[in-house]
Amino acid sequence: MLMKIVWGRVKPGTWGKYEETYNRLLSTTAGDVPGLKHRMLARSVQDPDEGYSISFWDSKEEITAYKESTVFKEAILELDECFEGTWWEKLYELRSGLYSRLTLAAS
Repeated sequence: MLMKIVWGRVKPGTWGKYEETYNRLLSTTAGDVPGLKHRMLARSVQDPDEGYSISFWDSKEEITAYKESTVFKEAILELDECFEGTWWEKLYELRSGLYSRLTLAAS
């Protein structure tokens, strides 16, 4: 299982719009996207304009297919309106802990 983490900073005062857009366009799609097991959004306690989107996937191929989809491209266009331009994305292989619980929950 893979974990994709995206960190970003939104324009000051736009977190509410960003979170509403994220929830409307992305948070409800986990069951509809092949390979996507779970997705969550976290906001920094120290900096209210910064946060992480964390998602759990079966494979890199399914992440790539999703990123090439119309659903993803349309969501990104709308979410980009909130970003300052500062963000990064990293992919991790889960090795223990939460991985085993997610695997059992998906069975």
